[in-house]
Amino acid sequence: MSQSLFSSVLGVSVKTVEAWESGRNIPRGTAQRMLALIDKEPEIIRKHIINRKISLGVYFIASLAISIASAKSLPQVMQPGKSGKNEVLPRY
Repeated sequence: MSQSLFSSVLGVSVKTVEAWESGRNIPRGTAQRMLALIDKEPEIIRKHIINRKISLGVYFIASLAISIASAKSLPQVMQPGKSGKNEVLPRY
């Protein structure tokens, strides 16, 4: 597993993982408990954590796409313009 993926799973930076590997720093708190669990059951990363992050990522992208599509189908909004007349707000 790459340092990048591992750091993402643990919610820390790649530099933090590098520091742990080199012995410059020692994992503490939640990271320490996660590493102890992973040490006991290495498959837990693949079975639960990585699959969940992938699922959440796919869910986020899908919900974002739905939000964008919904926004495009909303009625145009009118707002008073500089001239005092109502103008249509641009859609983004």
